[in-house]
Amino acid sequence: MEQKPKLAQYKKDVLICFILILFTCLIFFPFLQGHYMSDTYNIMEQGLENFSITNSFTDGRILTGVLNLIMSKLNIPIMIYVIGSLFLAIVFSCIVVIILKNVILHFREAKSQWTKLLIIIICYFTIFNFMYLENFYFLECIVMALSVLLYTVSAKILVEREKYYLVKSAINVIIGMLAYQGTIGFFLALVFFFSILKNRNKVIYILRDVFLSGVFVVIAGAVDLISIKILTNYFHTAQNRLSNDVFKNIIYILANIKTTLINTCGIFPKNWLLIFLSITVILAVIATIEKYKKQSAREISLWFLLIAFVIASSFASSVLSTSSFPTPRMRFSLGALMGILWLYLYVTTDIFHKKNIVTILAIGLITIYGGCNLYQYITIIGQCKQMNEVEAQECQRIGKHIQEYEEATGIEVRKIARVLTFKHKENLYLPNHPNVTVCNATKCWWSAKGVIYFYTNRRLEYENATEEGTQILEESGQEWECIDDTFYIFIYQR
Repeated sequence: MEQKPKLAQYKKDVLICFILILFTCLIFFPFLQGHYMSDTYNIMEQGLENFSITNSFTDGRILTGVLNLIMSKLNIPIMIYVIGSLFLAIVFSCIVVIILKNVILHFREAKSQWTKLLIIIICYFTIFNFMYLENFYFLECIVMALSVLLYTVSAKILVEREKYYLVKSAINVIIGMLAYQGTIGFFLALVFFFSILKNRNKVIYILRDVFLSGVFVVIAGAVDLISIKILTNYFHTAQNRLSNDVFKNIIYILANIKTTLINTCGIFPKNWLLIFLSITVILAVIATIEKYKKQSAREISLWFLLIAFVIASSFASSVLSTSSFPTPRMRFSLGALMGILWLYLYVTTDIFHKKNIVTILAIGLITIYGGCNLYQYITIIGQCKQMNEVEAQECQRIGKHIQEYEEATGIEVRKIARVLTFKHKENLYLPNHPNVTVCNATKCWWSAKGVIYFYTNRRLEYENATEEGTQILEESGQEWECIDDTFYIFIYQR
């Protein structure tokens, strides 16, 4: 008799997941038609195998490297790989939404279908948060999404403490770390979140779970570092992202927390996160006092501790390396903050179980937040596609410029020299105040060669810019200039 309810629930979850996948595919439809980002251009220029050896393995993204090698051996076209990776990333992420929904409803059942729908919506925007969008720019979004799935499963297993939970949880964290390190903070945040829901009056159990999660992260990090060492020795390459000065990294993190909270890495409008957070805090305090009366001080303390822990966890991956520090993909936990807080309120207060002004305000706030989140996804995805057109047009002009220079001088241009400048940085972006995460690949340090190769089929080799060449470029008043056998170009982001 117990199997029938479980089977029925499983069928419902599959249906909900399918609907979420369809909905998300509609949002990402422009990307599912094919899109290019700076790293994609590099991969096309270098080839999957070479990119895996020189980038994926040295950065510790072991699963990405292995997957790239498999795709290379199978001769899968890059664009098919890009689209397939994106679709599977969407599937993995929607599965995480279902897992999170079930965890929350385990702690407190929904009394109506409307309440269940509300929880699904909150869980959806917890995972598909504004920071997460940048992950879908990249070819390796499949392993980024896989890491989120594995970290979620690991946190659930660790807190539930069923048979062999230590081994199961540790294995999931290790595989997740080998997939992608940037989302590891989400594992720490979920362990603390799930643990305070389960062990509200047992502080020692909460501390135990947090301690174990920290140990697992250290073990997983050690496995990843060992993997990097083995692979870099084997392929005679070297990693250049990790820092041995952990104290210096922590100081850097502390100095930049305020800026990150205000600017949200440029992917969400300035101060919007703090506005949503401030209003939520006010509503939470009211709802907590209403339910717990004289015992509300402890509950409010837990609330603020949860906020602090989730924010802190979002910087976990930067303790060993501040590389890519200001990028949204490194701050997934911070993007999930609002969703986690609303889910916590659902379980611990009656804010979503009554019909009063506070409930109306809370649901209204969630609706506005979800709408803003969705708007950012749609507009930024559109900007990315528009930028692809800009890159194609600019590379065509570059190709024509080089061809005309070669015909006029008889000199073959074989090299490219990048001149870093912070003047006219607006040239890096689309006009009319676009999102700063959408950059012109021809203006980025790491991708100029790749994007020019893709659109012109002209393979150039990097050359250090000389003082004389830089001066000629600056005096020309142009974005680029051919000097001898070298193509000089201004770069606005390193």
